[in-house]
Amino acid sequence: MSTVETSQEAEFAITELEVRLRAPGGQAVRDTVLARLDDLSRRVADDVKSGLATADFTCAGALSKALSSARTVLARFPAKR
Repeated sequence: MSTVETSQEAEFAITELEVRLRAPGGQAVRDTVLARLDDLSRRVADDVKSGLATADFTCAGALSKALSSARTVLARFPAKR
């Protein structure tokens, strides 16, 4: 891919993460973020298992779904080696 194509992709990126995923080393960035999402998901699940107030339980469910969705999107995003 030429520098011009890479530059154009960066111009259309919405987030810094998207730019970093498309840059060389993007796979390592993706792996790091996926690991962080997995860690956060485990922590939320542990909190739910330990018992939460009703309002916190509802928030934890929404957070769990958001983390799962973020992981799905990120896992499918093409990243450079």
